[in-house]
Amino acid sequence: MAFVIIIVVLLIIIIGVFVSVANQKERQEDLEFALKYADDFTSTFTVNNFDSRYSFSIDDNRRKVLYLSADTNVKHIFDFENVISVEVLEDSNTTFSKSSLRTIGGGVVGGIIGGGAGAIIGGLSGSNKGKKKVSKITVKILLRNYPTSALYIDCLNTNAMSLGESIDSNHICCESATNEARQIADKLSVIIDLIDREAKKSSVESVESTNQSSISVADELEKLYSLKGKGIISEDEFVKLKNKLLQK
Repeated sequence: MAFVIIIVVLLIIIIGVFVSVANQKERQEDLEFALKYADDFTSTFTVNNFDSRYSFSIDDNRRKVLYLSADTNVKHIFDFENVISVEVLEDSNTTFSKSSLRTIGGGVVGGIIGGGAGAIIGGLSGSNKGKKKVSKITVKILLRNYPTSALYIDCLNTNAMSLGESIDSNHICCESATNEARQIADKLSVIIDLIDREAKKSSVESVESTNQSSISVADELEKLYSLKGKGIISEDEFVKLKNKLLQK
């Protein structure tokens, strides 16, 4: 009787593994198909989830980000300029955080959370060698001018994977998820810095252009005063020309 029970348990385990592998393969095929036929998007960088539950891609040429979820069949595609910040959460603890220097209106201000690009706060650095329990590793992306203000990418979710409440941090699934989160966070950090540099450059050029315009108007007014003083133009002509110049 005991032998029969053992055989039944083994069969259930084998069937469970087979079904799990088949489901993973189906998810992977769906993600690959969706990425291949995404409109106006050609991937130059991709992170695939070890369990084929999502794919995260970058199109550097079109400056777009594409997130595909096999679990929810959700697709998000947004521009580099939409990204405000990226944060990595290990359960409820922030291990990495990087934010834009721009305000919602686009102005350049100070404000990096947890340091500059690639700044590591905790677990992602690999400096913490102590074994611990982990149930979720999530990348949180804040977006501006996009229907979804916050996007959550679960690199690891032990409940969804039927692994139990939590697993050891040195478990292969946890290590794979940590690596995925690091790649996504690093890439988005580079994008944030790129857009911030462009915004700062645009702001400086705008100020310089305004200053140059002010100098030009002042020069023209000085010339008009000189012409009027020499009697070359009348008072009426001076007023008309001055008003026209100030309206530019």
